[in-house]
Amino acid sequence: MGKSNLSKKIEKKAPATFDPSTLGKPPTGMTWIYNRLSTQYALTFNGMEEAWGPHEVRMVHVDLGKHCVRKSIHRLDPMGLHNVMVLVGREDEGFGVPLPEHLEKKGDELLIRDGQIVPKDVETIRVEG
Repeated sequence: MGKSNLSKKIEKKAPATFDPSTLGKPPTGMTWIYNRLSTQYALTFNGMEEAWGPHEVRMVHVDLGKHCVRKSIHRLDPMGLHNVMVLVGREDEGFGVPLPEHLEKKGDELLIRDGQIVPKDVETIRVEG
C-alpha cells in the first residue's frame, strides 16, 4: 500500500536524526523500533509499560515490535490507507525520520461538511456516495 497524494503533502520528509545503516542487523527474533516524536512515547504490552525517549531507537523482541507499531497510530487515514505512525520498524520508510512539527501535536481531525468554512491551506476532497 502506497501513500496517498494528500498524505505525501502532509508528511513532508524531514532530515533523518541518524543514519539507519549504522545500526547492525539485529539477532534472530529481534527488531529495531524508532520513536519519531520529540517527546517520550509509552504504551502497554503484556501488562508492562514500554516507553521510548525522544527519537530513541531500541532493539526489542519481534512480537513487542509488531505490537508497538500496530498500536502507535498518530493520525488515521482510512481513505488513503496511510496512517502516520509514532513507532516504526527498520523496514518502514519513516525509520530515522522525525515527525514534522505540525504533525507532532495530536489534535482533532478536520472533517469538511457542506457549508463549513475551510481554511485556505487545507485541501478539500469531495466524497460522493
